[in-house]
Amino acid sequence: MFLFVGAVTVFGAAVRESVLTPGAAVDPRRLRLGRAVMAVATLGLGALMWGGWTWWDVVDAAYRGRMYRPLSTSAEAVESGGAPTLRLTIDDPAWRGRNWTPLLPDHGKIMHMFLVKDGDLSGFAHIHPTATDASAFDVPFPELPAGPYRIYADIVDESGFAQTLTDLVRAPEVRPVGEGLSVVGHDPDDSWSVLPPFGAARSDAYPMDSGRTMRWERAIDAVADQETTLRFSLTEADGSPAVLEPYVGMMSHAAVSRDDGTVFIHLHPSGSISMAAQMRFEQREGGRDGSPMSAMATAPVEATNTVAFPFVFPEPGPYRVFVQVKIAGTVETAAFDLDVTEN
Repeated sequence: MFLFVGAVTVFGAAVRESVLTPGAAVDPRRLRLGRAVMAVATLGLGALMWGGWTWWDVVDAAYRGRMYRPLSTSAEAVESGGAPTLRLTIDDPAWRGRNWTPLLPDHGKIMHMFLVKDGDLSGFAHIHPTATDASAFDVPFPELPAGPYRIYADIVDESGFAQTLTDLVRAPEVRPVGEGLSVVGHDPDDSWSVLPPFGAARSDAYPMDSGRTMRWERAIDAVADQETTLRFSLTEADGSPAVLEPYVGMMSHAAVSRDDGTVFIHLHPSGSISMAAQMRFEQREGGRDGSPMSAMATAPVEATNTVAFPFVFPEPGPYRVFVQVKIAGTVETAAFDLDVTEN
């Protein structure tokens, strides 16, 4: 407004005083002419401002329309064959719009879903729903304690774009809780575990139900916005190194969650990038030999009891790290609690 008023007065002064000789007074005719020019300038500049404002609104709306927004979903527990089933439905209008693309399997799974018990983080599941139609995904409810659970579901579009769907669901009362695999209905790679409540797993050594021990080999304290490596090793009950087996295409899977659920990241030893997205990118680039994914696909699996995850904690606060490994055909889950400090 200051610039607008200043511009109008400049027009008026240009007509009134700019053509006068030094010391000459402004006559009434020139005063009237100055006022008329200022009125015309007000209308002209106002029209320009209105046009610019309208143009900007159109550009801004078009830009916002292309911005990524998380897809809205709805989750519920339904009965299917007499057993409780978790159904996640993508009910966002954009899902069926022209920008929708088919999903790309990641490690052979159309969706990787994680359940984390809200509040105390004492329940954790890594499950793989199947699509019942273009927007609904079903999976038998894991045998976890009843209560509210946060849902984090990773999907990859055919374009290679990876995203995580989020929601809340209340787990119903089911069979006695425990860790293991269900014989009927579940994907063979589904796993879940009942863990200590948040705050009770601050030790660097986590005792597994099998008698094995997972150790977090921490070198330094965790600091926000600072690159670090989360390194873990697993030993048998007698202290000898355990031999890890591949689990869903990786030697280990990890998940990092802030206690309030505002941060959740699914990690592999190669980082947080989706392998399906990386492979799609390499296909677009011509499938160059020597690429990381090509090397990973052909590299032999070496016996090891140690896994490491490159990571950057995005913000300070209390966190829990879930680490999943497979030994002798069984998936086991460990939990480690920590406080991340300000950089």
